Amino acid sequence: MRRLFGARRKPPIAVAAAVVSAASIAWGVSWHRRRQTRRGRVEFEHAPLDSAVAPGSTGARDVRFWGRSPEPGAHELTLFEAARDEAGERALATLPFEVPKDGGGDGTWTLDYPGDTPGAEPLKPTTAYRFTVRQVAAGRELGSGRFETAPEGVDDTPERVTFAVMSCHLPFDAYGMLSDRACRLLEVLPDALEEHGVKRVMMIGDQMYGDYPPSCSLFNAEYFARVAPPGRASVLDCDRAEIRALYQQRHRIFWKHPAFAELMARFPCHLILDDHEIVDNFGTSVEHSEPAYDNLRQGALDAFYDYQAARSLRREHDRRPDAFYQSFAYGSVAAFLMDLRSERRADAERIDVCSERQWQALADFLGQNRDRHVLLLALSVPLLHVPDWLATTGMLLSDSDGDIADRWTNPKMAATRDRLLHIIHEHQRQNPHQRLVMLGGDVHVGAVSRFAWSDEARDTYQLIASALSNREGFLVRNLVELVPHIGAVVGHDGNADFEGQLLAPGPECQSDDVPCNPYGKLNVGLIEVERQPAGESSVRLKLLGCSDDGPPRAKVMFDSGRL
Repeated sequence: MRRLFGARRKPPIAVAAAVVSAASIAWGVSWHRRRQTRRGRVEFEHAPLDSAVAPGSTGARDVRFWGRSPEPGAHELTLFEAARDEAGERALATLPFEVPKDGGGDGTWTLDYPGDTPGAEPLKPTTAYRFTVRQVAAGRELGSGRFETAPEGVDDTPERVTFAVMSCHLPFDAYGMLSDRACRLLEVLPDALEEHGVKRVMMIGDQMYGDYPPSCSLFNAEYFARVAPPGRASVLDCDRAEIRALYQQRHRIFWKHPAFAELMARFPCHLILDDHEIVDNFGTSVEHSEPAYDNLRQGALDAFYDYQAARSLRREHDRRPDAFYQSFAYGSVAAFLMDLRSERRADAERIDVCSERQWQALADFLGQNRDRHVLLLALSVPLLHVPDWLATTGMLLSDSDGDIADRWTNPKMAATRDRLLHIIHEHQRQNPHQRLVMLGGDVHVGAVSRFAWSDEARDTYQLIASALSNREGFLVRNLVELVPHIGAVVGHDGNADFEGQLLAPGPECQSDDVPCNPYGKLNVGLIEVERQPAGESSVRLKLLGCSDDGPPRAKVMFDSGRL
């Protein structure tokens, strides 16, 4: 036969040359990837966060400061009341403190004002302050920050106040190099939040990844060999202190972009963890509840406390808390951030996401804040997100530890989900004057939904803000935005159904992007609360994104209008 599919056969030498050429190209691509991976790993580990300062939990008359110093020893924090007129700012106090040498905290520290300074002058409600931190021996300023105290009470709340919510900070490409495109929104975010009048920021999970990017994962044997403590072949071989040190280093690597440090310095932040602060879908797999994972769990949580939770939660008897659920109030608004990871345990039949102690803390929070106009309930894994709507209409749910199994739709989580829905339902029935907004992250999709009970209980809303910098591929981003705007019954409480529905944009929405809910690109959520007559407040839920081309520019991509 002289022809194959109508083409002349190539002589053997030509075939051989083609094979060699293809092999050379394949080898070249492989070599380039290996080289990029090696270069990326150097970039990944290069110049991690050295020093940082930030305001943490901030009340009407007190504040907790957090920071990281590269050297132990004597430090000073100077606190200023910000300028209100031509008289300029006023220095309130200079607070000396020590960063311990061998405390295991990787140079992190906290300082409470006025609690750690007997006789100090309390702060004033709804007042702007600035602070600087200096390393005494070196005469080096580690950084400066600012914050505004909360109102004294509900009636003192400003007419309009805004809160921000975000999750999923992965600023690196697949090779471990900082990605300009992944950081576009982050670069402009501090100024954008200032323009929107944000008073508090909630970071609700995956502020750091122990297992991504894959080429630089602590669970990648080749990469782990570069950073492993002596004699350790796997991260699971490490003791608790070694894992704590490895995860502390991950925090400093992931937080080295200057805009991330600036964001935390300019706004009081409350931070809760999700799975990647340990490893993907942590606690959903049965094996994560076995003794082999105990050191990983405890060491990673130690590092999470050092770098994140210490801003809001105090040690008790020189021990960090066992779990990190937390709450705060700002005038007419109060927020509760659930911890869905630290206490998560799985067996063959059931997954429990939290302890009885946390359920009681949630019940106490709801009971103590009945007079607030708006309650925010942060769930790092949202109660309902777009792909789950497919699961509720017949999609096969895997029993593995994959992403679908990690969701509230997993049958193993039915008891926990029903308990949460019952709590929400009862509170909404008993407090019809109050708005309840659930906040979510994790799923790399921004979305705003209304949840309606089939009885007379008031509607609940959900705002998913994700991801801050973890960019999905082009195909995933676009497929997400093509999902039909359908609703789904999330669950039941007695005879009442709880049904979710994506919201259409309000008339105020200025976005040219259609559709913009759900939104598959980088985003941050905004909750705008506005006082109304008769002792109530409205809420307005927004998704803040970023321009795709040219200089980065923050832009409202979805606006629910007043709810």
